[in-house]
Amino acid sequence: MKKSLLVPALALVTAASAWASPLTGSQIRLEYRVGTISSSPYPTGGNGDYLVGAGVEVADVADGAATMDISDDRIVIRFRYTNAFGLGDSAGPFQFNGWVLSDVLGQVDAFSAVSVDMAATTLADFSPVQLSFNANAITVNWKGLNFEEGQQLVLDLRTNPVPEPGGLPLMLAGLLGIALVRLKR
Repeated sequence: MKKSLLVPALALVTAASAWASPLTGSQIRLEYRVGTISSSPYPTGGNGDYLVGAGVEVADVADGAATMDISDDRIVIRFRYTNAFGLGDSAGPFQFNGWVLSDVLGQVDAFSAVSVDMAATTLADFSPVQLSFNANAITVNWKGLNFEEGQQLVLDLRTNPVPEPGGLPLMLAGLLGIALVRLKR
């Protein structure tokens, strides 16, 4: 009887492991925007697609102002010099001066929470209201924010695993196996 439960149990474990999709190994897109959230990406904003792995992913955020290091559960932005993000230009005040980080290939589980790690963040003027997210993207609007060399912004990430279509047949096979074992009794 114990052997007959082993195969379905292994199928369920395999299916469950197929559901986990952390950021490591995923391709993300950084778009720096100035003016409005729908403006074209800022030419020297560090825009592009990046593979999340060990070390700093984006070495040049916003004219070289910062670096961005992304892991499975956090984003760390470290500032390389002292300056301020602009409030506007000759065309008028900005509504947005910041970045959008998104999942390029739909590999990352849906973001369920993104918050500022206040203990690790040394960027004094940053407020959580400058941060927003949805299931597929994280947005930071740091319009008018002053920053100094060595300061950092640390964001904690949480995702909700979404079953992958490839894992569903394995899960169904496991459930079918359990049902067959019960029918044999």
